[in-house]
Amino acid sequence: MIRFTADQKCRLKAHNVTDRQILELERKVLPASRYHISKQPTLTDVRDELGKLNKALKNAQNTMAELLQADEEISAKGEVFERIMSENFKLQGEDEFFEDTLRAIAVANVITEKARKKLTTEQTRNNEASPYPVQLIADALTRNNESNKTIRPSVSPTSPFFKIVEICYEAIREKHQDPSRAIRAYRYSSK
Repeated sequence: MIRFTADQKCRLKAHNVTDRQILELERKVLPASRYHISKQPTLTDVRDELGKLNKALKNAQNTMAELLQADEEISAKGEVFERIMSENFKLQGEDEFFEDTLRAIAVANVITEKARKKLTTEQTRNNEASPYPVQLIADALTRNNESNKTIRPSVSPTSPFFKIVEICYEAIREKHQDPSRAIRAYRYSSK
């Protein structure tokens, strides 16, 4: 749970935010907002990670396949395979462990390769301000309103709503996000 600082709570209360509203903001709105607007990894980073995993799986698959095909009487690989199978039989009493593992690695290899190939060439991250966190804040302020004082959404930097959204963004430490853009996006989407 993300918590407001004492100073932030004091500033929220100065804008007529109740204790119940603060609690809902902390429990539900702030974590969801942080997740929604946090910086996502770049497409290149994701592709690189999948590539590393795919390469490691291919190496494991090739090494295991070589061991399975090794001549146990002549090569060191054959000796390695025989020792592995002997230890496996002592532990589990199964003969097909190595083959089953090789099949599982082959399937994982295919899956990671398909996932890497399905990545688009265009970045899916969006630099637009998302209205979603502002919608969550507005809903929380409406839902737990114990007083008759309604906090109306406003794009004015001096309005209570703007200040509340600003405090929420400050609490989730998303300084790269501009709350005013998010509020404008929210006002535009709710019309």
